[in-house]
Amino acid sequence: VAGAVGFTAYQPTEYRATAYVVAASPTPDTDVAVVQSGAVVYAQVATHPVVLAGALEDAPEGIDLDDVRRTVTVEASPNAPLVAISAEARTATAAAQLANAVADAVVRYSSARRDETGYEMRRLVTADAPTEAERPSLIVNVLVAVAAGLFLGVLIAIARDSRHQTGGNLATEPQRGADPL
Repeated sequence: VAGAVGFTAYQPTEYRATAYVVAASPTPDTDVAVVQSGAVVYAQVATHPVVLAGALEDAPEGIDLDDVRRTVTVEASPNAPLVAISAEARTATAAAQLANAVADAVVRYSSARRDETGYEMRRLVTADAPTEAERPSLIVNVLVAVAAGLFLGVLIAIARDSRHQTGGNLATEPQRGADPL
């Protein structure tokens, strides 16, 4: 339990910011299902190196492609042509800057392919710097520590009981050539 409390207390502060982009058709007669599938497609390619290369230009200083792929998550809404782009960083400003950089990169990438696809992504909501950090849950960490401790305690008790019943030897079968009586 003390380990769980220490783990939670010493975890670095992380901030999460989210920007939203929406798939839009340049013509009003485009089927909504096509536009919805476009949002899903762009959610899948948003973390592709070709798309992220454009985001690195606007990303916080010192961020590389691996950092972006590790700290950015992208999710498409199942009910609307909406894509959420979330970024985690050590500062609130960096989290918002990174989420917005990736959102802008997705918008630029889709705009360049508008004629081929029949739709494009547009910025819907700009990520603001979050006011509170995300920290690991102390309650969850303590519960996991207690469960792990109980599990290990039961295993140790079973092993001790097993050794005690066999006289300290875990082998229960007599050795070959030994007289069983």
